[in-house]
Amino acid sequence: MFQRDTKVNFFFLFEEYISTYQKKDIRVIEMALRRFREFLEDNEEYKKFTEYLKPAYINKDMMAKFTDYLKKTCSGSTGAWSVYQRFKKVINYMVEKGFLRTSPCKGVTIKADTDAVTKEILTQEEITTLIKTPVVPDAPEVRKAFIFSCYTGLRWADIINLRYGNIDRTNRLLRFEQTKTKGHSSSSVVTIPLRLDLIDFLGKGEKSTLLFHLPTHNGALYFLRRWCKAAGIDKHITWHCARHSYAVALLSNGADIKTVSSLMGHSSIAMTEKYLHVVDQLREKAINSLPRITL
Repeated sequence: MFQRDTKVNFFFLFEEYISTYQKKDIRVIEMALRRFREFLEDNEEYKKFTEYLKPAYINKDMMAKFTDYLKKTCSGSTGAWSVYQRFKKVINYMVEKGFLRTSPCKGVTIKADTDAVTKEILTQEEITTLIKTPVVPDAPEVRKAFIFSCYTGLRWADIINLRYGNIDRTNRLLRFEQTKTKGHSSSSVVTIPLRLDLIDFLGKGEKSTLLFHLPTHNGALYFLRRWCKAAGIDKHITWHCARHSYAVALLSNGADIKTVSSLMGHSSIAMTEKYLHVVDQLREKAINSLPRITL
């Protein structure tokens, strides 16, 4: 696809990479390029590179300043981290193709904001409270699907596509192909053991029938937040919180990280490790909640 010309414009290489990229996170890849351009424009030292930049001119000092810029300008629990991870992905590709000798990102990191993730976790007690709380009459499928997500860690994109044919009742297994990594990862096909009570909770249906008949994503979130409010849960809950809660619950209850990584369908253990920090924070919080010693 590329000619190995070290004088080629970095932006041309990046745009060419985007033009052939087919995974679901392409918007974050595009955002990484936009943020980098904005960073150069905002920095007097690098403004001259906004139109033409040799890959060799990208160095560790530039990356350190770029990460500082991302931390100031990106929002969300892992916004800066997520954008930088995609940026590094393209950089690593350029190293692989010979446009860079080594990665200028090596040794320059951004830590995900696990404090924000912690706030979005539903405890096992809160999940039990939700199960016991009646949902608004017109959203029983939202309730059913969200509970299932809390017990399987499935994303919204996978929940909406599940059919009864994905359930192996005999062996108590859920098998499906992740929408996010479909066709691009060896871990795209995920198998999750199901408890008998969860299978009974789903009921029976034809193999081709959707497991859940859901409204739009925004509609589901509307009902989800009304349901959480009725349950007395004062947290900003999104559908992805079910996935976070599932991973943290497994790790908190002693599951090893390799097992959790497999159940989550992660392509690497590194993606699962961020939940270890959340578990550590929860444990520290539990210890600090013990009464003070007074003599």
